[in-house]
This record gives sequence, C-alpha cells and structure tokens, in this order.
Amino acid sequence: MTSFAGYAAIAVVLWYGGRLVIRDAMSVGDLTSFILYTLLVAFSIA
Repeated sequence: MTSFAGYAAIAVVLWYGGRLVIRDAMSVGDLTSFILYTLLVAFSIA
C-alpha cells in the first residue's frame, strides 16, 4: 500500500505538472526538479 501511494504521488505530479507546462505556468526545468524531489520523497517512504 505504501509503495502504491508513492507511485500515485509521482503520477499526480507528472499529470498536474504536465498541464502547467502546457499552459506555460511552469517551465520544463521546474517540473523536472519537482519530479526529482518527489521521487526522493516517494522512495524514502517506500
């Protein structure tokens, strides 16, 4: 269950971040760094 929550968090960040990049509200570099932070937290929880 915990690993599922980690992967779900990554999926939500990719989905929402992708929408922000398409709207030009966030740059690709910001999204990449946020994904790396999310992966760090998700794998720490798992």
